[in-house]
Amino acid sequence: MRKALKTMLITGALLGLGVVQPQTINEIAKHPGQTIKFEVKLEGQDLQKVKSVSLYLGLRSGSIPTDQSGFTNEYRGGNFPASSRGTFRPEITIPYNIASGDYFLVVSAIADSGSADYTAGKEFPLHDFEIDNPKSFTPPSKIAVKEVH
Repeated sequence: MRKALKTMLITGALLGLGVVQPQTINEIAKHPGQTIKFEVKLEGQDLQKVKSVSLYLGLRSGSIPTDQSGFTNEYRGGNFPASSRGTFRPEITIPYNIASGDYFLVVSAIADSGSADYTAGKEFPLHDFEIDNPKSFTPPSKIAVKEVH
């Protein structure tokens, strides 16, 4: 009886620990070439005027790593039309020249006469995406240039 009670208490404590851990970044890093698929649902006034959505990934903080000089710190993608009324199924293929880091998502709803941006963590709940790009480029440290006749 005591052993069963002890096991239940330990199990409950472990489950409790899993609930309180922050979940701000997806556990599995994304890599260039991988596709992230989404389902976007919109509701409300002028819904019928929204023709498509587009996606933006932006580097959360910091700067591009020094060994990834010239890499991009953002992604802008596509105009995805509705798959059904108020529902869109956009996707992102991680570009090969994106810098490693944590990225947040912005969804733009596009109408003929306007648009609206919705940012993850503000207008809708969604974790950041960790992107791990194993490629690197560190620029040569010296350059010499002279005019040749």
